[in-house]
Amino acid sequence: MKRAVLLGFDFGTLSCRLTAINAASGEIILECEDKYLHGVISDVLPDGETELNAGWNLQDADDYIKTLFNLIRAATQKVNASEIIAIGIGFTNCTLVSLGADGRPLSSMDEFQNNPYAWTKLWKHHAAQPYAERIERALGLFDYELYCDCGQVVSSEWLFPKVLQIFEEAPDVYAHTDLFLEAADYITYFLTGNLVRNEATLGLNAFYNPRKGFPSEDFFNSISPGWGKSIFHKMRGKILPVGSRAGYVSKEIAGLTGLRQDVVVAVGHGDSEITAAGLGITAPESMIMVMGTSTCFQVLTNSDARIRGVSKIHGGMIPGLFAFESGQPSTGDTLSWFSENMLPASYFIEAEQQNISSLEYITGLAQAMKPGECGLVSLDWFNGNRSILMDYSLRGLIAGLSLDTTPQQIFRAFVEAMAFGAKKIFNSHLEAGMDIVKTYAVGGIPLKNKMMMQIYSDILNREIYIPIISNTSSSGACICASVALKNPIGTRSAFEAEGKRLVDYDLLTYSPDPRAVSIYEKLFDVYSCLHDSLGRASSIFARLSEIQKLSCG
Repeated sequence: MKRAVLLGFDFGTLSCRLTAINAASGEIILECEDKYLHGVISDVLPDGETELNAGWNLQDADDYIKTLFNLIRAATQKVNASEIIAIGIGFTNCTLVSLGADGRPLSSMDEFQNNPYAWTKLWKHHAAQPYAERIERALGLFDYELYCDCGQVVSSEWLFPKVLQIFEEAPDVYAHTDLFLEAADYITYFLTGNLVRNEATLGLNAFYNPRKGFPSEDFFNSISPGWGKSIFHKMRGKILPVGSRAGYVSKEIAGLTGLRQDVVVAVGHGDSEITAAGLGITAPESMIMVMGTSTCFQVLTNSDARIRGVSKIHGGMIPGLFAFESGQPSTGDTLSWFSENMLPASYFIEAEQQNISSLEYITGLAQAMKPGECGLVSLDWFNGNRSILMDYSLRGLIAGLSLDTTPQQIFRAFVEAMAFGAKKIFNSHLEAGMDIVKTYAVGGIPLKNKMMMQIYSDILNREIYIPIISNTSSSGACICASVALKNPIGTRSAFEAEGKRLVDYDLLTYSPDPRAVSIYEKLFDVYSCLHDSLGRASSIFARLSEIQKLSCG
C-alpha cells in the first residue's frame, strides 16, 4: 500500500521550516529549514539606495515563494511527489502582502521596486503606530463591544494600521493594490488560485467576527475620509475557519513542483496560534507560550471574559473555542542583540575557544548566578510593550547598575524581566476569572535554554511543560492539512480526532524552586513599581523619542 504524506510549513520571521509526516501514523519523515534570502529589511531596500525610517520592518514576498519551492523540492527528494496528499500553512502575523491585479506582489513590479510602501510589511513593522492609535480611538467611540474584545488597544502589528499608513502616505501604492492579504492567505492563494482567507488571523489582526464580519464602511470613513469606500474590495474573498479546505494545488503549481493536482491545501493559520493543533490541545484552560524572537501567549477557553491588552478571538486557535492572545514583542531578539553587540571582546574570544556562540557563552555565565544575585531589575520593553500596556513607544530600562555590574548580571536581569512580564500577562488572565491548568512552552527557546525555562518556572511559580517536538508550528500545519483532507470545513471535533490520531510526544518538566520563588516575589514587586510608574503614569519614553526625532531632523 502506497504511503501518504502530509506537509506542514511554518513561515517564521527569518526562515520557513517544513515538517513532513506519515498521514496514517504521524511518524515524522522529514524536517528541514530554508532561510529567506533578504531576511528582515529594516535599514535599506535591496536596491541598496532606498533608506528606511525607524520602525520599518519589511520583507520580500518573493523570498517566501523561493523558500516554499526549495522545501517542496527537499520533500520530493525524500518521498515520492505522488505520495504527498495535503499541505498546511502557518505564518507569522500580521504580515501584510500587497498584490496587484495580476496577483503578483507590488514589490516585484519594476515601477514599485524602489517604493518601501509596496513591500511586504512584517508583523513587527511598528512605523504604523500613529495609525494604530487613531484606529484605537475611533474603535472606542464607534464599537465599544469590539473595542473591549480587542483588549481596549489596537496594535501597530495588526492589519489595518499597516493598510491605513499606505492609504494616507502612499496613495499611488494603495490605488494599485488589488488585494491586501495576510501572508498565510497569500501562500494558499498562490498554491491554489482560490482567494480564501482564514478566520483566525483576521479575527486577531483585522477586527473580523464570524457573525458580524468586518466593521462598517462608516467606521473606516470616520478614521480617514474615503477609506471605507475602497477597503472592502481590497479585503474581498471567502473567509473560512482554520482546518478548512482552501482548495487544491493548481495546474501551474503542479507543473512547477511535480505535485499532483488533487493535493489538498488547508486555509492558512497563524504560526503561534497553530501550535495548539501541533500539541493536540483542543480542551480549554491551557496556556501555550510560543517563545522565539518574540513570545506569544495563547489560551484556549470557553470564557467570554475581556482583558485589557489581550485579544479575544472566536476560533482563533481551534474552531469552536475562544483564543485569548497576548505577547511580548522581543524575547530572543533582545538576548541576541545583547550577546552580539554588548559584550567585551574577551567574551567573544572565550566563546570562540570553546566553539560556542556568544549567546551560549553569556547564558552559561548567567546560569551560574543565584536568583537575586545580580542586584538588578530590568523592564523588558526593548521593542515596546504589547501586553498588557500595548504601547510600542515604551523602551527598555535597567535599574540598579553600578561600576561593579557585569554583562552576565545584565543578561540575567533581561531574562528575569521577560519572565516578570509573562507573570503580568498570567495575572491579567487569573484576575479576569480564568483558570490556567497547564502551561506549555514551545518554539525556538524552550528546548535550548535550560536557565531561561527554570527562571520562568520560578517566577511564574508554575510547572512548565516542554514538548519534545522540533517544531510545533509546522507540526500543527500538518494537523491542519489532515483536517482539511477529510473535512471541507474545519471543526473542533475534527481537530480533536486528528490530534489524537497523529500527535504523540514526550514532555520535559520544569518545577519551581521554593527558595527562588520567594526571592522572585520580592523582585516582582520592584518590577511592578517600575512597570506601573513608567508604563502607565509617565511620558519619559515618549519624550525621549521626540527628542531623538528632533535631533535626527
